Amino acid sequence: MKTTLLFVILGVAADLPSVAHTDDKIVKAEELPLPGFFIKEEDKKLLAEVPKDGVIAGPKAWAKLWKTWGGDGEAPKVDFEKELVLVAAGDGFANTIRVEDLELNDKGDLKFAWSITQIYSPGIAVKFLKVSREGVKTVNGKELPKE
Repeated sequence: MKTTLLFVILGVAADLPSVAHTDDKIVKAEELPLPGFFIKEEDKKLLAEVPKDGVIAGPKAWAKLWKTWGGDGEAPKVDFEKELVLVAAGDGFANTIRVEDLELNDKGDLKFAWSITQIYSPGIAVKFLKVSREGVKTVNGKELPKE
């Protein structure tokens, strides 16, 4: 009986999601303000402007996205020599975006994962995150965009 129980416990433990490797580094992120509120149904067209893979690595792409999304003033300051902007966006302004811990492994790959609630509403939900690019060579296994 004890042996069976041990196998059951090990079987359940094997199905648990993996956690960060001990040498992965958690990267801190600063949430940046948005250029406006996206509460109208027609705002969903802005999702087409989200950068591929959710990464902005240069000032031109950042300024263009900010302006396209309705930013009248200057975009928040980002030193792209030292920082990156990560973008998470999805349908429905009433939804909440949750970003997982950003983990940088020893090969320089930054894991950027996020989820969004599924409440129907017009518009879009958006998060802009500024992170250090120190040691970052790729994000989710993909090279940083060039400008």
